[in-house]
Amino acid sequence: MKTNKFLQLLSEGEFKDADLILESMTTTTTTTTHLRAALLLKQNMVEECMELLISEGNDCQSALMRAQILIDMNDFQGAIKIIESIAQIKNFPAQVATLVALYNKNNQAEEANALLNSANGGLDPLTRARLLTAKGESERASERKF
Repeated sequence: MKTNKFLQLLSEGEFKDADLILESMTTTTTTTTHLRAALLLKQNMVEECMELLISEGNDCQSALMRAQILIDMNDFQGAIKIIESIAQIKNFPAQVATLVALYNKNNQAEEANALLNSANGGLDPLTRARLLTAKGESERASERKF
């Protein structure tokens, strides 16, 4: 219930009240850290937010939050490094798709193609076809070699 109130105050720009709610919450440390990070972002305190998330270690959610912040700042190479370092999602189709999109945004088409072609990419033909079709490739994309 307090989380909902916190999020409502956050969306309304009531940062002091949101901070008070956060202080009174008895959730896990990780949850509190992520909510505090959201509060810092809403206050445009990006550096402080990143430091807080880094202090949390390399848990999957904190790392993904850091990567999203870097993407929002157009730091695609930084986001790529973080996403590549998250062991919990290594070679999952969503991770591969995200990396391919980031490589393409960062003008690294060779890296994107190498990832799509790698045995470690873990892509089944249907996933590969969807990724390539999203890039504007042909319907027979799953069979295509680069």
